[in-house]
Amino acid sequence: MRIRYNCRFFKQDQPCIYHKQSGIRCVNCDKFSPVKEKILIIKLDSMGDVLRTTSLLPGLKHKYPYAYISWLTNKSSFPLLKNNPYIDRLLIYEDSALLSVLTEHFDIVINPSNDKPSCALASLSSGSCKLGFILDGHSRIKPLGKAAKYYFNMAIDDSLKKNNILTYQQIIYDMVNLEFRGQNPVLKLDSHDLDYAASFFKEHNIGCNKPVIGLNTGSGSRWKKKKWPVDSNIKLARLLKDNFKSMGILLGGPEEIIRNKAILSQSQDYLIDGGCNLSVGKFAALINSVDILVTTDTLALHIACALNKKVVCLFGPTSAAEIELYNNGIKLFASGLKCLCCYKHDCSIVPDCMELISPEQVVQAVKKLVHS
Repeated sequence: MRIRYNCRFFKQDQPCIYHKQSGIRCVNCDKFSPVKEKILIIKLDSMGDVLRTTSLLPGLKHKYPYAYISWLTNKSSFPLLKNNPYIDRLLIYEDSALLSVLTEHFDIVINPSNDKPSCALASLSSGSCKLGFILDGHSRIKPLGKAAKYYFNMAIDDSLKKNNILTYQQIIYDMVNLEFRGQNPVLKLDSHDLDYAASFFKEHNIGCNKPVIGLNTGSGSRWKKKKWPVDSNIKLARLLKDNFKSMGILLGGPEEIIRNKAILSQSQDYLIDGGCNLSVGKFAALINSVDILVTTDTLALHIACALNKKVVCLFGPTSAAEIELYNNGIKLFASGLKCLCCYKHDCSIVPDCMELISPEQVVQAVKKLVHS
């Protein structure tokens, strides 16, 4: 029996989708799609970084239309990538992915992350061309090319980080020798998650009046000072109620349960609790259903960018310049504050950079987006 191993649909250990559908055999299948390049992308975490890195995929597919793209990631990011039409195969780091990395040869290996586990994986993989970062023989991170070296230097020099004007997307496109042309991150939502959001809106009678505004101003546990204060959220909710007729949705993850409860206790006449224990898919579907999202620099931001939502993003200790909003949002930060973009996990300055962003500023930004 003739087998065309270089077809993108050939699975090796089970029948392909077209054989299952019609019984057609490999030798005379008209669905044959030849693979010319095998590309491995290594991007493990965090989830927000994984999602924004998917903006590489349209550019890669444009340059290599017959490429077979494998993506190695952590299990936590699987829901963000599982329906991605540009990814032919997802490799989960916690499963048996290392076997593929160690035994398979790739034409191109891309690792845009300068963390040691990712760099070690890039070094261990077999690839004719490697882009981004690897480890050298002394277990030192080695940037490959000008753009990777630029990113590496920013990571170890605060002044370079603060002076940077390039977005993350521009930098990683430079790493892989492609031109960034505003390609969005890629996120495809499941129909059952979309149904959940539609039912949630119907149950709470949301959307009869526009705009529907989502508030996601936490930031998980790692970056304590990326959070916008609880009091500011409460005041913003009151101002939004005064300026807009629709209800807002308060969003968050497990780390926001306590703070969101405090916000809701004084904002229930405007805010509806979106929940803090949703799956990634349901969380993204709620973001997809709002008209404008107010958020900090976190996963919700990158979901909104992937879904072409209007965004007001609040910045303090992290770089506003690195965030690409695709001409669809407004960045707010305490301008003139010298310690901005410090990347510190905590801070003793009072008021700090996030406290200096006023609810009135946020309302004005929302108004601009409503009328844009």
